[in-house]
Amino acid sequence: MFTLEERKPVVPKCGMDALVYLAYINSDAGINRQQRVQNPQIFADKILEEIAEIFEINIVEIKSKSRKTEYVILRQIFCYVCKKTTKLTWLEIAGKLGGRDHSTAIHSVESVRDHIKTNDIKFISYWNWYRKQSKIWGMMPLTVKS
Repeated sequence: MFTLEERKPVVPKCGMDALVYLAYINSDAGINRQQRVQNPQIFADKILEEIAEIFEINIVEIKSKSRKTEYVILRQIFCYVCKKTTKLTWLEIAGKLGGRDHSTAIHSVESVRDHIKTNDIKFISYWNWYRKQSKIWGMMPLTVKS
């Protein structure tokens, strides 16, 4: 057995996988796999900060109890990205959104999947904009599926 520090990353030799890998390790996102694994709470905060920055909205508004569609969609995106990129529990993810219940995070992830399957136009516009602008999501290894 060995620790994360001793592991060597598998570097693809050629093709698109190699380009994505190089972009990922050289990105200015300031996030790497080790940080995601060792500091998932901090990584979740960075995800929330990035969403707020991309959509030019205050984090407090995202965490608010408001049911405005814009805020709901951003909270759903946050929960989905956290679940896909960290090993945080449902309760920890929901806690990052102002102490919400774990069922909120579960419902959010299910909602994202449903919106994508049904091609919900309003949600898809937010989702595509996030994926296009995101340094975190945009530089994730190819194994992460939307």
